[in-house]
Amino acid sequence: MIAAFIEELRRHGKSPTTLRSYQDSWARFTRWYEREHPAPTPTGGAAFPQMATQLDIANFKRFAASHFKPNTVGGLWPAGYSRGPLKSAVMGRSIGK
Repeated sequence: MIAAFIEELRRHGKSPTTLRSYQDSWARFTRWYEREHPAPTPTGGAAFPQMATQLDIANFKRFAASHFKPNTVGGLWPAGYSRGPLKSAVMGRSIGK
């Protein structure tokens, strides 16, 4: 999922630094999500970050604010998350949709 998102950003001309930033942000979120939602889920399956809810995102933002530098937190989940490219990645949608 994140690989397809990064490739789409690349096709839209985003810089290598931007691409690396999104990859690093996704990796941080993934590590946090897997710690917060250890497998198995109530239905017996594995928990994947793509299953994140708005509450998960809010909880991660609070976690990030107390564990990362301020400029890192903004890059992880920008204020416009609800309509931005990271939401597209989490929800599995393309950038243009």
